[in-house]
Amino acid sequence: MAFPTPRISFLPGSSGATRRGPASGSKPAGGWARLGGEGRTAVLREGPPFPGGEPLGAKRLSLCFATPALSAAGGYPPGFSSGRLSGEIAGRTWRLTAAALRGFVNVGGWDLARNRAKPLRRALPPGSVFLLDSADGEPTPADALDGLCLSDPLDNLPAWQGFGLAVAGVSR
Repeated sequence: MAFPTPRISFLPGSSGATRRGPASGSKPAGGWARLGGEGRTAVLREGPPFPGGEPLGAKRLSLCFATPALSAAGGYPPGFSSGRLSGEIAGRTWRLTAAALRGFVNVGGWDLARNRAKPLRRALPPGSVFLLDSADGEPTPADALDGLCLSDPLDNLPAWQGFGLAVAGVSR
């Protein structure tokens, strides 16, 4: 069976993931693909180009998590806490001004290398939104934070596992 999209799998005798499929950076021109463990069908179409950096003058950014984010301080974004409302993200200092989130989610999974369950962790749920003001008052394009994986390093869980994928935008 031919796979129209790249897939990730374990090679026999290895404990790490390896990419199989078309070369990195290639994308299908259209058609359909089967996604996920249930093999759901998805239609592939080229969409409009994603806009670049937001215009300068944005001193307040909204940060939305697309995936669960691990935070040592509970309901605060990684690097912030109730006693620390200023923190550094991507080399800039930000002040937390507002938040919208709906409690917590438990994240875990299966450790394939050790053949056992990973411990459950409380995480900020996907869709959590935080408003951040630039501490120095300088305007910042939203793409300075867009696409970063932001999570506190709890139990050495690496960012490449996808925790805390951030989507940033300008808040007016």
